[in-house]
Amino acid sequence: VQKTLQTKLPKGIDLISSKVIPIDKSSINKELYSSTWSFNLNVISGQNEGQLKLKSAINSILDSKELIWTDTDKKGRYRTRNFRAELLSLEINLDQDISKELVEQKTIRLKLKSLIDPLGRSIKPLHIKAWLEKYFGHSLEISNVQRDEIQLHQC
Repeated sequence: VQKTLQTKLPKGIDLISSKVIPIDKSSINKELYSSTWSFNLNVISGQNEGQLKLKSAINSILDSKELIWTDTDKKGRYRTRNFRAELLSLEINLDQDISKELVEQKTIRLKLKSLIDPLGRSIKPLHIKAWLEKYFGHSLEISNVQRDEIQLHQC
């Protein structure tokens, strides 16, 4: 199965492992364990946070007892969720080639790993952007968002 699937994927996407999931399953979300994302955050309007401030901001997220997210459901009702249990890791990508180029552009590359709950909810790069904006008190721009990995419970 894995070899057949791999031939149908674009270059650059590699299957590490695979598992056949019966069609009669109620939801594939229950099979998902975690996702890993990479993304850039750009400083807007001349602000310069520097690596030390960004590390402090990331540590404040990692050390938080609660990561509250407020949004609206499909009917427009407000809801609040605590995503702290879903956060596995958040780090600055220290790849030398990438980092040197990005620092000149006031941009930093982050890597996020989050658990996925049985309903398919997880922390996304936009959540991290919003929490960092709250920490700094000004807007950040997100770019080059890519999901690097989705891990199943059984794989």
